[in-house]
Amino acid sequence: MKLWYQNVSNIDVRPEYKAAMTKYVNSVADPGTVIECYGSPTGLGGEEYNSIRYFDVNWVLNNAIKAERNGYDAFIIGNTLDAALQEARELVNIPVIGHLQTALFLISTMAKNFSIVTSHRKFASYWEGLIANYGYKDRLVSIVGMDIEVTMYEKLYTDKKFEEARIEQILEHCKKAVAAGAELLYVLPASMYLRLEKRGIKEIDGAPIFNSIPGVIKMAELMVKYRQITGMFVSRKLTYALPPKELVDQLIVRHNLKV
Repeated sequence: MKLWYQNVSNIDVRPEYKAAMTKYVNSVADPGTVIECYGSPTGLGGEEYNSIRYFDVNWVLNNAIKAERNGYDAFIIGNTLDAALQEARELVNIPVIGHLQTALFLISTMAKNFSIVTSHRKFASYWEGLIANYGYKDRLVSIVGMDIEVTMYEKLYTDKKFEEARIEQILEHCKKAVAAGAELLYVLPASMYLRLEKRGIKEIDGAPIFNSIPGVIKMAELMVKYRQITGMFVSRKLTYALPPKELVDQLIVRHNLKV
């Protein structure tokens, strides 16, 4: 089984991150599953801003088509904003896995409710909409954001004091969320969660800290197998209706897609 793991930002300019992510996702995959990580060549990061995300998601759609045409069994959107999820499912017949959508389903099997602690406050409003759209609004206790702009991410790797101060912030917010009634904590982005895991911190006051990456990989493997058994992945009625092939061919030519 071969899976395409798509980041929205340009991970090629962060080779250490790309190598670490590729190693990690493959470590949680089943034997025989190979996962390749890709980014968006023009991706800036900063997808918490709707305007930035609008320009960056074009490569998600480009690569969904490319993944299917190059024999990948599934396409994983490795971004918890589920950027271009509906559009990608329209365009291809291989399973397209939404990171947040999958995470919320798994969280709902693990706890009655949850809180999200994230790097930037701007994420909150968008996630609130997605969570409501996916049907989990009543399970959300809170979304707490910090003050880390994407332009500051490099400091997490180069400035130890900056990194430690942000980890302390995360832990403080997590404690407050649990005190407010959260049974499970979802720390985002994954790079922030992995910093806690590296320090052996997997729960706060009895509430587990959810790691979504293994769940997303397992969901992709599951849906590939499900499609092999049933021949289906999504309904083609209305929401994920497949555009006519001629229209997709014109789209590729007019937008000079690299598929």
